[in-house]
Amino acid sequence: MHPPPLDELAAFISLRGGETITATARSFGYQVPEESLDCAANISRTIDFPQLNPGTAEFLKELDWRMVLAKDRSKALATAGRLVAYRLNVHVINGSFGDENPNYDARSEFARFATWSAGSAVSDFDADGWCKPAGLLLAALGDEGDVAATAERVLFETVRTFDLGTHGIVAPSEVEIALFLLAIIAQHRALEGATIDGVAGFLRDDESRLNGPPIFAQWLSTIAPFTPFPDMTREFLIDALMRPETASEFWRLTAFEILSRQVSYLNETDRELLLSWRRNNQNEFGILDSFAVGVASLAPFMPEEEVLSLIQDMSARTSAAHALVPLATTWRGDMIVSQSDLPEWMAIAKMAQTVDLSPPAKEELTAYASVAPERARGNALLAVAHQDDAVRSRDWPAFRRALVHSSAEAWRRDLLVDATATQLCVDSAPERHSAFNELRVLWKRERTPVVRLGLGRTLQVATLCTFTGSADVETRN
Repeated sequence: MHPPPLDELAAFISLRGGETITATARSFGYQVPEESLDCAANISRTIDFPQLNPGTAEFLKELDWRMVLAKDRSKALATAGRLVAYRLNVHVINGSFGDENPNYDARSEFARFATWSAGSAVSDFDADGWCKPAGLLLAALGDEGDVAATAERVLFETVRTFDLGTHGIVAPSEVEIALFLLAIIAQHRALEGATIDGVAGFLRDDESRLNGPPIFAQWLSTIAPFTPFPDMTREFLIDALMRPETASEFWRLTAFEILSRQVSYLNETDRELLLSWRRNNQNEFGILDSFAVGVASLAPFMPEEEVLSLIQDMSARTSAAHALVPLATTWRGDMIVSQSDLPEWMAIAKMAQTVDLSPPAKEELTAYASVAPERARGNALLAVAHQDDAVRSRDWPAFRRALVHSSAEAWRRDLLVDATATQLCVDSAPERHSAFNELRVLWKRERTPVVRLGLGRTLQVATLCTFTGSADVETRN
């Protein structure tokens, strides 16, 4: 019923008629510089706006509530765009994305803003100065035809300013920003083939090939589940995958990861090629993170017994308790190998959405999901939901009984609630509406306070993530 109490932030997102961001800032006594805070010019990084800089999780919670309640969607989007751009400008220093601040995630903020803005044209938005990234995203997702295509091309032209001789393998911040905005657009609509071929060209035309600047291979991996690759990029990756063993191991493994994440767009011949390559190279690459990522994407196309065997092998050599151990790296030939258990548990969680685990394996998955970091939590929760008989069968009275049984362990009850809500968020609209109706009836009748809270929170979380599309999973709504 009531949004979170971040009053200053709420005032900015719900600007009163005729007010500007600058005027609202002054009403709270902020030290406002001479430059406008409404996008026209650069802003000072020394400005004292503490309430505009909460952690990303808090910011997104407030943004979601305010967008749900917004009476004027276009105006609310324009304000939100200025705020996410302002926060980016403050946090991006010397080419980093606020990595020194673990509570800030620029990609998550722009991704959520993009979800709200998809299909909503916003007029009179000043996209100059520090607001340019938000303006391009609004144009690419809120408009159709030439306007959207032009915004995409502007971002790609920024990427093309990258020069290996000048920049080395580390892209400047403006190139990195353009790439992550293009990746966000790809999650909402297919990118132009020329954009994908153009980015892949940095690797294809470099003598190091897939050993080139890592940001371009990472970008191809990020967009692979959402948008089909043009023939030139797909053939380049297959060529790298099938290189003789004397070629770089890194080329082959990176190509496998990217192509596996693209598997739903591949024809049957290319899909069988990947599955065969996986079987032939399991012993050599099986312990490496990129291989685990690829295998997890292939799981829906593999026999159930193979998936279960791989999950058993992975869980035998890893530990859910070690999933959050700080990342350490070592060298293996020409490859950097991480020593964190998190990548393998992320892969296990993805595979566990396609098969039924044994009771001990379910318990390990539950332990991992309870501590999974934000970026991996969505898939971990979907795996927990798949392993729960009541949720999978949509037996809501049984779900209610499960909340009763877990009443002595709050963390298990909360995990079940979050897992169920996340599953509802990605369900089809008819399935979700049916579940909401049944859960509301159970909630109204419930007399046990802790169970009533569990049912109510399931509805609340599922409703909000349905509005925002914020379940962090690789599905295009």
